[in-house]
Amino acid sequence: MFSCGLRGNPINACCPCRYFSSIGNSVSRWCSHGCEDDFPCFPGVLPVYAYLTQLDPFTIAAGEPIPFTGPALFADGVRFLNGVVTLPRAGVYRVESTLRISNVNTVDTDVFIEVAGVPIAGTLRHIVSPLLGGDTQTVHVSAIFEAGEGVSVALVSSNDLSLIPVVPGDPIATMNIVEIG
Repeated sequence: MFSCGLRGNPINACCPCRYFSSIGNSVSRWCSHGCEDDFPCFPGVLPVYAYLTQLDPFTIAAGEPIPFTGPALFADGVRFLNGVVTLPRAGVYRVESTLRISNVNTVDTDVFIEVAGVPIAGTLRHIVSPLLGGDTQTVHVSAIFEAGEGVSVALVSSNDLSLIPVVPGDPIATMNIVEIG
């Protein structure tokens, strides 16, 4: 039997065995059984992820990111400030974002995912509201991209944008970023 620090993840000096889990930046169970042979260690480092929500009404100017001030989960090392996520290391990432826009909002803008200050091709979505018929719109934007260490990711609006939730407490916007390679 081996204890944490004798073998395992060199970055954390502990093995993230099968009982590892985290919420936000707090670790709920870390290497609870050491690095025994029947609890094999995973090689390398833990994946990078960020999950962001926007629940409250917001207003942003043209060119600004969605603020994402609601509940969020982050992997260690991920930085977040004013709607911009900064990734801690180089890799391949998947980003998915959703906006829910009710007809009580008057909107005419483009939204897009921006990486290192540059829009990702294919992520531009034009949004106009209100729609005829009074329906709520759900706009989904996603991409896979390669990024270097310290690269920023944001969901940006090309015009001034003010949104209120469809139902109070429901997410207006979400963004999920996951390292995939």
